[in-house]
Amino acid sequence: MKLQFLAKSSSAVVAGTVSAFFGLNHAGAAVFDNPISGSFLGLVCTIVAWAGGVGAVVAFVVIVWSAYLFITSGGNEQQLSQAKKTLIYAVGGFALLIVARALPLLIANITGVPGSSLPSSCQ
Repeated sequence: MKLQFLAKSSSAVVAGTVSAFFGLNHAGAAVFDNPISGSFLGLVCTIVAWAGGVGAVVAFVVIVWSAYLFITSGGNEQQLSQAKKTLIYAVGGFALLIVARALPLLIANITGVPGSSLPSSCQ
């Protein structure tokens, strides 16, 4: 009887730990938090923030790659031209990321939503 109780209680502890770790409620259904902040502008802000972070890293890597191409061109006009194009595209993409940060404010102004009601990720 004692061994059976120990087996049941330990399996309950393991099940509770596993369900808490994987975000499951007691019924076994998955439970997730809403990352959107409850509105369309919240969704736009989440997408812009995520894309901005990834895009900034990509732009940095491409700028470093362009610098490598400049350094290793050794007077080769074709490689020098490729390095210039790469740098121009990287800087242009980074500028586009900066402009994209204003997209939620633009949508808020067009739809008449006050800027103070935007999620904190937009401000």
